[in-house]
Amino acid sequence: MKETWAIGNVSLHGKAILAPMAGVSDIAYRLLAKEHGASMVCTEMVSAMGIKYKNERTHELLRMEEVEHPVSMQIFGSDPEAIALGAKGGSRCWCRYCGYQHGVPC
Repeated sequence: MKETWAIGNVSLHGKAILAPMAGVSDIAYRLLAKEHGASMVCTEMVSAMGIKYKNERTHELLRMEEVEHPVSMQIFGSDPEAIALGAKGGSRCWCRYCGYQHGVPC
């Protein structure tokens, strides 16, 4: 039996959400989680500075497949400008939720 619930205006079907896990929540793991019933998946924690400076590895961590949606991302860092840039970019392109790890040094 699947439950339907919502976070804001996004409906989720099921009970499980995949948490962000550095070194674990890559695209293969997220796809596997969706295949096994995750309502929403989350990217690995990504560096705000990696987003700001268009780091190739950071952008690879943020690569999404359509079947993963809805998707959340976690940004860490201490540069407010870089964090805002990452949050704006994610929300414009593909991300429904953005979490921020406060005061984490880069």
